[in-house]
Formats: sequence, structure tokens, C-alpha cells
Amino acid sequence: MSDAASAGAIYRRRAELLTELAKLELELARIASAPAEKPDEVLSLEQAASLLNEPPSVVRRKPEYLKTRVSAFGARRARFSRRALERLIADRLAQQGGSQ
Repeated sequence: MSDAASAGAIYRRRAELLTELAKLELELARIASAPAEKPDEVLSLEQAASLLNEPPSVVRRKPEYLKTRVSAFGARRARFSRRALERLIADRLAQQGGSQ
């Protein structure tokens, strides 16, 4: 193999590696810029009622709110998922917006 052919092969391989490196850096940048998902916050019955603007007695008994409960049903204190409650609020607002 001549020196020119050898150098050409080296430059070609270098270009392939630089292209691959650029793709990896773009993927890394995409991952780094993605918003980090915050952990789901757990709310007490009173906090959930405040978020929903409902009395605690309604939050304690309404089936759609019970689906957001993360504590066991026999547990002394009810705990509710903030993420699930916020999704429920967003769904309710979307339904109200669509029905008007």
C-alpha cells in the first residue's frame, strides 16, 4: 500500500470517528437539556383538599379522588399523589373548555 493510500484510509477513518463523536455529543446534549422529572410529592388529606378547593370530607369519599390515594386504605392518615391530582385538575379543565 502506498503512502498516499495509507494516508487516505487514515483520513477517512478519522472523518468517520469525528462524525460518530458529533452524533454522540448531540445525543448527550439532548439528554442533558431534557427537563428532569421531579419526584412525585405526597400530600396529606388537608393539602389535597386545599389543592382541589374541596372540603376534606369530599376528597376522602369521592371515587375520582380516591384513585389518587397512595397510602393504604386502612392507613391512619390518607396520602394523595400531587401528580395524579394535578392531572385530574388538568383533565377537568380540558373537559370544561371543550364543553363550552
